[in-house]
Amino acid sequence: LKGYEKDLSKSIECYLNAGQKGNSMAFSRIGFIYEKEPSLRDYQKSLEYYQKGAQGGDIGALRRIAELY
Repeated sequence: LKGYEKDLSKSIECYLNAGQKGNSMAFSRIGFIYEKEPSLRDYQKSLEYYQKGAQGGDIGALRRIAELY
């Protein structure tokens, strides 16, 4: 969005909150941030969050896990 700065820590906080309330895709979004965002790149954390998403039923998370391997 134009005129707005990215706040990745706030994004992760919001996704964690949503994930803890049952939104498995939110965990997958955190995994995506850790996979793709250069300043936070951490493939191990990414995998952990994709696994949480997959355990909650997010099919897209399974695909991302496969691509990491």
